[in-house]
Amino acid sequence: MFTLGCATFAYLYTCSLDEAVGRLADIGFRQIELCVSPPHVWPREMDAAARRAMRRIFDRHGVQLFALNQRFADVNIASVNPGIREETIRQVKEDIDLAADLGAPEVLIVPGKPTPLFSPPPEEIWRLARGGVAECVAHAERRGVLCVLENTGYSLCPTGRDLVRLAQEIGSPFCRVHYDVANANVCESPVEGLRTIGAWLASLHVSDNDGQTWTHSPVGAGTIDWPGVAQALRDVSFQGMSILEINVYHEQDRAMADAVERLRPLGWAL
Repeated sequence: MFTLGCATFAYLYTCSLDEAVGRLADIGFRQIELCVSPPHVWPREMDAAARRAMRRIFDRHGVQLFALNQRFADVNIASVNPGIREETIRQVKEDIDLAADLGAPEVLIVPGKPTPLFSPPPEEIWRLARGGVAECVAHAERRGVLCVLENTGYSLCPTGRDLVRLAQEIGSPFCRVHYDVANANVCESPVEGLRTIGAWLASLHVSDNDGQTWTHSPVGAGTIDWPGVAQALRDVSFQGMSILEINVYHEQDRAMADAVERLRPLGWAL
């Protein structure tokens, strides 16, 4: 069986974090991924008391905070602009510190992206990304938090093979791979991507799309081969967490509950 948790992302603009966690707990989720973004959370403004208060939210609803995921697409750990690169690294380190303070074992990192127009050579962008990620991983080692590298279509690492290459070059037990099957679906076969990642796989994002447009649609609304995904996970002996990251503005509870029912016969359980 695969353990299924859920991200707070879909609830970011419609309710408080307390209400979002409560609604997910009512559906039955016991593992939560925190979307790091205002209005729910901004680590830089959280003192020790605020962090204790946030931890009490999860305790009160009987759930465990599993991971933190930075929501912003306007930061870039591989930016050629030193100011943007340094700010991105600073924010990832703040996420790592918050994860350690809240007891979350994982922090997701998107490994940067090239400049859209007249980008430097790919090897230079890769060098910048590797250096930034390595600095964050070194900080995570000190705090006892696992950094997991996530694929996105716009980043340097759109495929499973890319993620494994970067994790291998970082060469730390505190750096592994997080695979988003919907992000992958617009770039490669998620089934084959999972088999490529193999033992490097630490955790998984679960949502759907049509393979053409980058969305995180409800499970079953797209073209992802979910029985194939489940079989690939069994083939690589996956023991990590699967996190629903469905992004809808309305009827979020229904979308999450429906996903649970669709995935349950394939081997996922809360």
